Amino acid sequence: MSTIIQKFGGTSVDSLIDGRKTDLVDVANAERERGTQTIVVLSAFSKVTNALLEVIRRIQTLLDSGQSASAECNCDAEIHAVQEIFRGRLARLKLPDDRRTELIAEVDALAEERVGGVFNAIGFLSRGNRDYIVPSKQLIESSLIDIGESVSIRAAHARAQLAGIPSRYLDLHDSNAHTPEELRDNIRRSLAGIRSEELLFLSGYPVPQWDRGYSDPTAAIVAETAGAEALEIWKDDTDGIRSSDPSKIKGETSFVPHLSYREAGELCDRGKMKAINAYAVPIVQRAGIPVRVRYTKDPGHEGTLIDGDVDGQTGVVKCVIGREDVPVITVQSPEMGGTRGYAQGVLDIIAKKGYNVLCLGDDMNSLTVAVDKGRSEITPEQLVQCLRDERQGNGITVQRRALITCVGAGSTTTRNMGRAYMALAAAGVNHAVSSHSEVGMSVAFIVEKDKYADALNALHNALIRERVGEAKAMEL
Repeated sequence: MSTIIQKFGGTSVDSLIDGRKTDLVDVANAERERGTQTIVVLSAFSKVTNALLEVIRRIQTLLDSGQSASAECNCDAEIHAVQEIFRGRLARLKLPDDRRTELIAEVDALAEERVGGVFNAIGFLSRGNRDYIVPSKQLIESSLIDIGESVSIRAAHARAQLAGIPSRYLDLHDSNAHTPEELRDNIRRSLAGIRSEELLFLSGYPVPQWDRGYSDPTAAIVAETAGAEALEIWKDDTDGIRSSDPSKIKGETSFVPHLSYREAGELCDRGKMKAINAYAVPIVQRAGIPVRVRYTKDPGHEGTLIDGDVDGQTGVVKCVIGREDVPVITVQSPEMGGTRGYAQGVLDIIAKKGYNVLCLGDDMNSLTVAVDKGRSEITPEQLVQCLRDERQGNGITVQRRALITCVGAGSTTTRNMGRAYMALAAAGVNHAVSSHSEVGMSVAFIVEKDKYADALNALHNALIRERVGEAKAMEL
């Protein structure tokens, strides 16, 4: 029997409560009824994680203020706050009244257990025992951030039970994993006792090194561990991957039927593509598991396939994506030209402080680096000060710019680059840096923030819309 892993994001999880005729349980069960072992990984309901982060922020502020000794008076209020996040949503579940009331009571108890556990730890901290547990911020986040996923799997399981679908749920919060390897081992043990005819709901799990969107790499590890035939990422706002951000492009974007793993990786790293999390791509690439990005509102649409093939379209730009606001660090020093390893030393400091490099360009005496904050706890301005201190120079600055990346195998051909430069010039856009990826999968341009929309549209028109038009003309 083949195995399919299906991952549903927050707005798709909302299908359980927003009254639509076909919800995620229907989609998953249709696959199960075809004789496929179907394992479903769920995110939290939409906007739940943001609400939980606000609770986490309040608790962290309490601890930082030194009031942890009197934390008990705040515990009930925060338990109630978390319970209220879910009560309104669960009240809209398509369940009999008695089962809905039972589920809300179960979630209330879950909130009391998770929040109460955090405040118990705070009380422990207040007695001067900080050396015996993990740092407070990590403790609070790991205890509370994934309660949203814990609630989603319980809600989906209740919905499946109502329909008479054999199912169970597995809450990965209990795995207490701190690394992807630990999570993989825990999933392997947990899957050992699962019957193949059951619909299994798993919660996304926040391994500390992963950012928001951790349900995607969770699903990738489940696919790898289960030896799945494919991983499906179900989205509620798109029929697959599009050639650019439809909200920023004047006119139509194009549906992208296929990407290679490397092309998808470039979209994640430089464009922060929302269709799949960056940490998931290397997991499925290593295991050789194809991914399909599919549309919850149209289950019959095949969506975008991501696999190891380049599909013979070398020299074709498939996507033009961007980040409208990124920190760009400029290092200017006469030492760069005559000091071996100077630029590498700068990059090492950036990495050491937890920042990711998105794009870089250099000449004899300067280095320009677009960075992503990632999980770093310092601001870009603080990063610049660290660079000044360690490089012992004042010619280091940071500005907010925009980053636009053109992605596709062989996108850096002379023809594509010529079209790109001409399009930017015609749109009146000056670019500070253009940077090619090492594997020729992308080219990136740093531009002024106020020129972001102009540059994005100019490059999309020149590299994608005109090419698509030319292809259609040739077919005629």
